[in-house]
Amino acid sequence: MNIKKLVPTTLVTILLTTFFIGLMVYKDKPVSASTTCPGSMSEVQCYNYLLEQFTLLQKQQGTLQNQLNQEQYKQLSLEEKITYISNQVSQTQKLIKSLEIEIAAHDIEIKLLEQDIQEKEDSVSLMKQEISVLEGTVNQRISESYKYSFLSPFDLFLDSKSFSNILRKTKYLIVTRAQDIASLEDYSQKVVFFPKGLIWPLKMRA
Repeated sequence: MNIKKLVPTTLVTILLTTFFIGLMVYKDKPVSASTTCPGSMSEVQCYNYLLEQFTLLQKQQGTLQNQLNQEQYKQLSLEEKITYISNQVSQTQKLIKSLEIEIAAHDIEIKLLEQDIQEKEDSVSLMKQEISVLEGTVNQRISESYKYSFLSPFDLFLDSKSFSNILRKTKYLIVTRAQDIASLEDYSQKVVFFPKGLIWPLKMRA
C-alpha cells in the first residue's frame, strides 16, 4: 500500500525537477547566432549569411546595452538622475555649438568665394569693354593705314603746299603708325589672355 503511494509521488517529484531544470537551462542560455556556414553554401552565400548573423548579433548587443542602461538609470537616485540629464543636455549643447561654428565657417568661405567671383566678373567685364574699344580703334586705324599705304613720297609731295606741310604729314604718319602697332599689340595680348571660359556666365547674367 505504501509502495503504491510512493510511486506516484516519486514520478511527480522527478517531473517537477526536470521541468525546473529545463527552465533554468533555457533562462541562462545566451542569445547567439551561428558563426559557421552550412556546408551546402557557396562562398558568396556564406559571406551574405555571415553578414546577416553579424547584423543580428549587433542588434542583440544593442538591445542588451539599452536594457542595461535603463536598468542602471533606474537604480540612480533622484540627484544622480538630475546630474545625468544635465550632463546629457551639456553634451548636446556642445554639439550644437560645434555645428553652429562649422556652419558659420562655411558661410564665411562662401561669402569670400562670392566676392572673388564678383571681382573676377567685374575684371572680365572691364576687359571686354577695353577690347571692344580697342577693336573699334584698330579697325579705324587699319582702314586709314590701308588708305595711306597707297601714297608714295611723290604723291605726298604733290598733295602738300609747302615743305613744312610735308614734314608735318610725314611726322604724323610715323606717329600714327607707331600708335597703330602699339594698339594692335595691346589688342592681340588682351584677346589672347582673355579668359574665354568666363564669357558665357557674363552673357547669361546680362
